[in-house]
Amino acid sequence: MHEFQLAGFNGAIGSTDAKHIAVEKCCYGLKNNHLGPKQHLTTRTFNLTMNHRNQILSATVSYPGRWNDKKIVLFDSFVRGIYEGSIMPNLTFELLEYDEAGINMVIKHYQGPWIIDDNKYLRWSITVPPL
Repeated sequence: MHEFQLAGFNGAIGSTDAKHIAVEKCCYGLKNNHLGPKQHLTTRTFNLTMNHRNQILSATVSYPGRWNDKKIVLFDSFVRGIYEGSIMPNLTFELLEYDEAGINMVIKHYQGPWIIDDNKYLRWSITVPPL
């Protein structure tokens, strides 16, 4: 979390995205399920969560290349554990926010980590896409 905190992302523990790996030999009956969304290759896809030092914090088993990020994250035990509150529930962090009148900045305390993602994930409170 230290590198994310230095960058102003208090409470972020990593970033997550799906990674497609090409599979050269796939039986004809399964070809449509394994065609990746962007390429004409058959692929298997994994959901990876990494910290800012490129260390893998979590990786799922492989799924058909046709599956998108919203579907794979439902089977990612690490991301779902953060969402459900079973992974690092006692982690606390502070953010500066405007008060209710919108005039003064106040420090607000939050509990539980969050993850940076692209705009292709479910709109959970712990998966934050770029603005």
